[in-house]
Amino acid sequence: MLKRSFLVLGGILAAALLAGAEPAASADIHALTQKAEAGDPQAQTELGLAYRDSDPSRAAEWFHKAAEQGNPVAQNSLGVLYHSGQGVPKDFDQAFSWYKKSAAQKYGPGVFNVAISYYNGEGVPEDPVTAYAWMLLADELGDKAGHEAAQRTAVELSGHGVDGELKLAGILDAGKELPRDEGGAAKWYRLAGDHGNSEAQVRYGLMLAEGRGVIKNPEEAFQWFRRAAEQKHGPAMFTVGYAYQSGTLGQSVDIKKAMEWYEGAAAAGHPGAMVNLGIMQTDGTAGPPDYKKAYFWFYMADAFNMGAAKAGIATATAHLSQKQITEVQQSVAAWWRKNGRALLVRRMVQQTAEPDPARASNNQPPSPEAKGAGDLPTGVYRVGGEVQAPKLVYGPDPMYDDLSRRKRIAGMVVVKFVVGKDGSTSDVQVVQSLTPELDAQALEAVKQWKFSPATKNGDPVAVLVTAQCNFRIVK
Repeated sequence: MLKRSFLVLGGILAAALLAGAEPAASADIHALTQKAEAGDPQAQTELGLAYRDSDPSRAAEWFHKAAEQGNPVAQNSLGVLYHSGQGVPKDFDQAFSWYKKSAAQKYGPGVFNVAISYYNGEGVPEDPVTAYAWMLLADELGDKAGHEAAQRTAVELSGHGVDGELKLAGILDAGKELPRDEGGAAKWYRLAGDHGNSEAQVRYGLMLAEGRGVIKNPEEAFQWFRRAAEQKHGPAMFTVGYAYQSGTLGQSVDIKKAMEWYEGAAAAGHPGAMVNLGIMQTDGTAGPPDYKKAYFWFYMADAFNMGAAKAGIATATAHLSQKQITEVQQSVAAWWRKNGRALLVRRMVQQTAEPDPARASNNQPPSPEAKGAGDLPTGVYRVGGEVQAPKLVYGPDPMYDDLSRRKRIAGMVVVKFVVGKDGSTSDVQVVQSLTPELDAQALEAVKQWKFSPATKNGDPVAVLVTAQCNFRIVK
């Protein structure tokens, strides 16, 4: 197994990863000690190397002094001692912390040890993709072990190696774990984009459009956005649509193409595209004002709590009858059923009414004293009788986290929540767990869902609902 190979290699690294700073000869120890005691971090590091094999505890003391002053060799060396438990208590958390400090200075062995920590799950959750990203950086810095590990891990990750390239680009771009390197970020975004990753294509396009890390080139930026858009990447489709609407990025204005790309972005769940489509139907951009179409798009965008959507709804409503408004709202629900499948690839929702174990004949919400019988919050109904169930209008799917996807975990998370009078969800709880990671993804998704509200005698009411989030492996 690859993991075992790295563990064996890690034992060798206790010595080998200190390359560039060999132990001092015994004749030099006295002179080094004088410098080290005076606070010289290089001398302290060399003393640590001199004592590393014969007296690890003393080595750790000197490494610590130099590491606190920012010496990357000492930081990595101290991490190795914590990792192996030589001279200090074995502590993977401490080891990883010192590796990260060394890696922040782009010291190759420190970068590689960060990679191995992620790969083996030592001091940090196991994450082969992130490990691969750090291996790529170690390789780029000339670290031989990093080069070999990157080659082997690329084979193991198979088609997911591009995720590591994107991860490294993001690390360099963010400037949090390492000093910001926009040129390096652009290089890795482009490489991941060339390998087909739509997110990397968008990010490289943005760098070209803004002139960050590369020479500004709007026309080339458009081509990268277009590549991502053709993969149904929502933000990319929105950007291409805006380029055709406004003539930016070197494109001639083409309203028909703009609307086509906006509609694609809307189908992928991009609320900005919905708002722009609504505006284009009211300001004459798409021809004579069509307030039914405008209301359609604004109403959809309102599920995302877009301020512009609320203002647009108010404008369109002034030109529509209640019958027309109802018809449009119904068409929105039908549109999502037809076009929202892209949002539901990994989720199949089965909306179920909460059965009332002792439903009152008048179906009134229970009093606070009676809450224990059905455990319903005050003012919340159960579906049944005169209370009609809410209908899902917008429901982004829970996403697989990287670890669950790699482990190919599948199954069901059951959630319970209240659908309010406005169709929004609240009090979301897991009632049947799968894993903590997938439970969290289900909760996050449900909080964004939007319903047409339940009704009692035609009036909106809040109801208790359960839903099944079925995580399945999509081939």
